[in-house]
Amino acid sequence: MTQPKILVGSPTAAPYAYCLEAWISATRSLTYPATTIALVDNSPTEEYYTLLQQQGIRALKYPSFIKDSRERLAASRNMLRQIVLDEDYDYFLSLEQDVIPPKDVIERLLSHKKPVVSGVYYKYFDVRVHLPHGEVKAVKKAVPLLATFSPQPDKMRYLSAADVADERLLPIRFCGLGCVLIHRDVLKKVAFRADVTVACHDDAWFCSDTTTAHFSMFADTGVKCTHLISGKPPNLFADIKGE
Repeated sequence: MTQPKILVGSPTAAPYAYCLEAWISATRSLTYPATTIALVDNSPTEEYYTLLQQQGIRALKYPSFIKDSRERLAASRNMLRQIVLDEDYDYFLSLEQDVIPPKDVIERLLSHKKPVVSGVYYKYFDVRVHLPHGEVKAVKKAVPLLATFSPQPDKMRYLSAADVADERLLPIRFCGLGCVLIHRDVLKKVAFRADVTVACHDDAWFCSDTTTAHFSMFADTGVKCTHLISGKPPNLFADIKGE
């Protein structure tokens, strides 16, 4: 039986050079054989694209620089989506450049035979902590970038570290696009998009549109990834006027 063909890819830009070596090493270490590795660069100059071309992967350059990160990510991810559809890939593993998965991530996510299956990685969120004397303090807390269904209509509940401690397959309503396996049937109906009038990025729109298209989404809580956020520049393209 022919193995499903997988495109592993991510949008990128020059400020992510800090994690390029780790990402290239991780993708080359994947144990699933039928893969193509690709990055879509959307930087204002050609230097980072030239560096990508030297990595022995499929490097693409978006035709024009897009300043707004919401539009930039959606446009670059749609280039990868089009490759999946045009070149007969069975799945797209959206693996963002600052996310490092287990070596067998593809086999594990494929085993569930679901249209959308995410791994687990954490992001820092600002949360309010109530102190003993009535004070409220804002602190950063690492939270899985996953949400499940809520008893309240049109609401969702972010999962906690305790929710993902044990290995299981969970139905979800939202996941980030850092490590998620998406079947081509989903991509035929759902494109990546952005709305610059709304704060959310393309991950939120993708999950909403996938649900509207009647595809189910899941998370494999045994697929734990490392999120390389400590070296990330605080403001991408801060030197570009207006950023």
